[in-house]
Amino acid sequence: MKRRFIILHFRKSSLPLLLFGILLLIGGVMYTFNMTVTPNSKDKIIVIDPGHGGQDPGAQYQGVKEKDINLDIALHLRETLMARGYNVILTREVDKDFYLPNFVLGRIAKRVELNQRVQMASLNNADLFISIHSNSYPGISYGMETFYYVKSSSGKALADRIQKELKQIQPDNKRNSKSGDYYLLNQTRMPAVLVEVGFLSNAKERKLLQTTSYQEKIAEAMANGIEGYFQEYPHEIHPPLLCTRDSVQQLKNCPYH
Repeated sequence: MKRRFIILHFRKSSLPLLLFGILLLIGGVMYTFNMTVTPNSKDKIIVIDPGHGGQDPGAQYQGVKEKDINLDIALHLRETLMARGYNVILTREVDKDFYLPNFVLGRIAKRVELNQRVQMASLNNADLFISIHSNSYPGISYGMETFYYVKSSSGKALADRIQKELKQIQPDNKRNSKSGDYYLLNQTRMPAVLVEVGFLSNAKERKLLQTTSYQEKIAEAMANGIEGYFQEYPHEIHPPLLCTRDSVQQLKNCPYH
């Protein structure tokens, strides 16, 4: 018995971005292929989303790009979770983005790009969605933090457990899990969190985030939080979507990260 995972792709076209977005949202420009993976004993599917990628570097500071840090940690997290018996899907395994061909960078293009990450989790009936990001802010801001959708009690439970484990790495980190009305969180049908693994603008954190040992510690802490969540809430269901994906116009009205 094998589990089939769905990956999204695009067909090239010269249609305007708006039409691309509408077609995308109704499934007109998507096609899939099956990637077979033998199910692990726990039979849980976790989608890990390394934020940004490709033409979108995310936060940058002194030559360090968020997209690279996010991917490195995501790969470590996948390895850690698979070793514990979980099925894991990454929204990206290389330096790529999900923008449509001939896109014009802006709010709509970003919304459609984020939607591909959400769709990958939904189409694969994922049990959890974990989006990994890195922060940047002027000043001396410091510390990892975990966000959840304000109307998701299961998302909060997951965020609380992950944040608790992350703070074991940073005893001086006073940040707690926070609610955030981000598109990646309010559009997922399963418990979802967005983890900011530190501030690239902070010299100490920036240096640590580039080391394999620290990345592995973060991955281990996140895996511990995920496992703790499953032990306490094995069958939690995410609440209904706040926003729908029926049109690009509706996508405009949803906040995003």
